Amino acid sequence: MSLSTVGTARAPAPRGEVAVERNAVKVSAKRTSGVLCETFSVTIAEAHDSASVKALTDILHGSCLGQAQAIPELPSLQQMLDEIANGHETFLLCRLGSRLAGVLSYCRGGAGVNISRLAVSPAFYRRRVASALLHHLVKGETQATMISVNTGADNRIAIGCYRSLGFHIERRWATPDGLAMVTLIKA
Repeated sequence: MSLSTVGTARAPAPRGEVAVERNAVKVSAKRTSGVLCETFSVTIAEAHDSASVKALTDILHGSCLGQAQAIPELPSLQQMLDEIANGHETFLLCRLGSRLAGVLSYCRGGAGVNISRLAVSPAFYRRRVASALLHHLVKGETQATMISVNTGADNRIAIGCYRSLGFHIERRWATPDGLAMVTLIKA
């Protein structure tokens, strides 16, 4: 897997403001004890070597474990490895030092971008990692006329995050197993 640095993201805990400057995403938040900021680096990765693919799937699979009972059709770790190694996705990795905090993968299609996966390591929940990754995607994909993503209709945290970045619910639908889903877009 080859990595190239895209920029840095300052991502804090709970609520705050986001500003995009050059190749950086800076997020500041007020907490009752003051302002907390952490510096996350965001890099682009292309899946080619098995060790790097395994690191990606570890975070994807780890973030899904809490949802496994609610979503029985979650892919197995081996399925994720195969999909990533053989897919055409672009990956954004968010790190704090050497620790992988989150990953976002997406595919380009025509003038649009579809977010395939967005996962945050449980150790980094509620620290605005997903916001930093999404801001980096939006900033980097300036040619895209639309960005779309599917998520569970009951996933209020994800839907709130997407809405705060200008996405809106385009449609509601269900999987063949009856899981309620939504498609959100940013045009």
